Amino acid sequence: MSRILNRVENLLTYSAMVSTLIMMLLTTADAAGRYLFNLPILWAYEFTEDYLLVATVFLGASCAYREGGFIRVTFFVERFSPKIQGALVVLAQVVCLVISIFFIVATVYQIPKAPFTVTLDVLPSGPGYLLVLAGLAIVSLAMALDLVKKKSPFTKEESKDY
Repeated sequence: MSRILNRVENLLTYSAMVSTLIMMLLTTADAAGRYLFNLPILWAYEFTEDYLLVATVFLGASCAYREGGFIRVTFFVERFSPKIQGALVVLAQVVCLVISIFFIVATVYQIPKAPFTVTLDVLPSGPGYLLVLAGLAIVSLAMALDLVKKKSPFTKEESKDY
């Protein structure tokens, strides 16, 4: 299971990277077309907003979790014994997992309401919700697996390079 999850996480991470690259190129081309030729790219802003930004954030969430990239406030926890620190780390993981599951349920609730067809003036928002769902599902699965394995990226040593 862990091996399959790693492959899916890698696929999502590379997809997030490609989405960031496309977003940079599209925004640059749109700005150049808008200001140099007075000819912006149709739907560039909407495509970036509805798909590329969503893909970058949510498809990359699992990678951020694995690398310990989530925000942590450690000055309070460091004052306790290692046993209590371990319990607080588990509590933090459980809270993150519950919040993630809450977001999954909210996203699933929104998907039927979202349009999936293209009209002349609006891009469909439905595919964006599917990207959110995929990213949240994988990061939730990673959190649940880490809870079962009793390991946590929340305990990684922080870099001292300020």
